[in-house]
Order: sequence, then C-alpha cells, then structure tokens
Amino acid sequence: MLIAVTTILTRDAWWNEAISVASRLLLLKLILGMTRDAQVLLLPGGFLRVERESDIDGVLVDVEAVLEGYYQAVLWGMDVADESKKTGKDDCGPDPHLPFYAFLRLADGSKPLWRARQLAASSQQAVYFSALPTDRVVRVGSQTIGILLCGEMLAGVYGRGRTTRWTRDMVRRADVVLDVAHADVAVGGSRNWTWAIEKCADAQPSSRPVMVAQHLAMSRLDTVKWGAMGQAPRVASQTVLRRHVGRREVRPGGQPEAIVDLYDVGCA
Repeated sequence: MLIAVTTILTRDAWWNEAISVASRLLLLKLILGMTRDAQVLLLPGGFLRVERESDIDGVLVDVEAVLEGYYQAVLWGMDVADESKKTGKDDCGPDPHLPFYAFLRLADGSKPLWRARQLAASSQQAVYFSALPTDRVVRVGSQTIGILLCGEMLAGVYGRGRTTRWTRDMVRRADVVLDVAHADVAVGGSRNWTWAIEKCADAQPSSRPVMVAQHLAMSRLDTVKWGAMGQAPRVASQTVLRRHVGRREVRPGGQPEAIVDLYDVGCA
C-alpha cells in the first residue's frame, strides 16, 4: 500500500491559512492530482478550518465535490474556530469537548470515519472511558489503519490511565498507524510523537509503521530539531522511513506550499 503523507508549509499562522477554505480546496485538488498512484492520502488536523459548527456540512459538500473522480482514500482534519466550544461538562465531571474533527472517505465513497471528534490535546486533559471510540481501526484494501487525532496518545483518562491502554490496544490491532496532527511536530527531543505512538505498542519502542501529517511554519526549517536543515522533516517511525519511496512538492505559486512523502508499507 502506497501512503502519501502531507506536510503543509505555512508562512502565516497555520490556523489563519486553514480558514481560507477556497485556497485549501484548491491545494487539495493539486495534492490529489499529484498522488493518484497512492491508495491513501493523509492530510493534517485542521487542514480546513471553519468559523462555526454549522459551517461544517456546507464545507464537506465542497470537499466531496473536489474528491469526485479521484480514487484514493483521503483522511483529513477540520477545526472549528469558535473557542467557546472547546470545553464542556457532563454528568460525570470535566471532559474536554474539542472542536477538532477527522474525516475518512474511501475510494468507493464510503465513510467509515466521519466527524470523529478529537478526544484530548495534551497530557493535562482527561477523557472518559465511555467516550473512547471503537471505530478508529479501519480496513483499507488488505491493510488495517489505526487513526489518532493529534495529541490523543499523550492524554490521560479522568482518574485512570485508560487512554494509554486504549491507544496501545488500537495500535496493536492496526497494521499501520496514521496521526492526523495539527502543527509543529518536532522530529527530535521530548516531543517525538512517533516514538510516543510506537511505545504504546510494547514496553519499548517498536517497529510499528507510524506516519504523522502536520502543518509546519517555514521558519522551522532552519532549526535542526524540526528536521534536516532547510527541509521539511519526514515524521515517521524508523520502519516506515526505510520504506520511504519518494517526495513531491506542491508549488501552486512557485514556492512550495506542501511536501508529500510517499511510503510503501505493503501490498494493497
């Protein structure tokens, strides 16, 4: 299976660029055209950003119009800018209600993961066991893909470490793990997310295939922590890095706006 993992390069704050839906839909079309040979296209969390929850459905109609005629499975994130929706309470106590969602549309038009809400953004947030999803392992061709949304692998559960166990179980059930991250995922240092996901599979970091999509500010390219100097990093586990088979640049305005890394992780 050939998986295309996208890094969106930004010059402004990424959330300001993501809220220009028309520009992002054009970028999506360009990326789709460049990755026709891939079975799966992974885009970042917040690839699209809308002002209100009520705007989501209309934007999804536009997204599906762009996807028509392309035969990849596409996984992307959409955020809601309304900060008032970020937190909430239920009868059992505090639980983050983050306005960040993920969508997966397969090549045949089916939608095994649709409007999946991100459960937590950091280790400081708690998620109730009853809220943990059961649909995050999806079959695409002959492979099973486990889907994480941004910082979920770091989150705790209110009173217990159940999220860690949930993530570990999900990673063990999946052939490949895809993380729909938002932005600025460091390749080295304490925020090496691929290591964190791999560690969920076993007591020690495993050879689990893990790939992470993100936004990356152009200014980050001059810092070793974020990858090779002057180049967008390939944020993936060591096993997947050995299966890196190509890199493509999307340059609608003459300068790169997206980097697409291709990984061959098995037969479709």
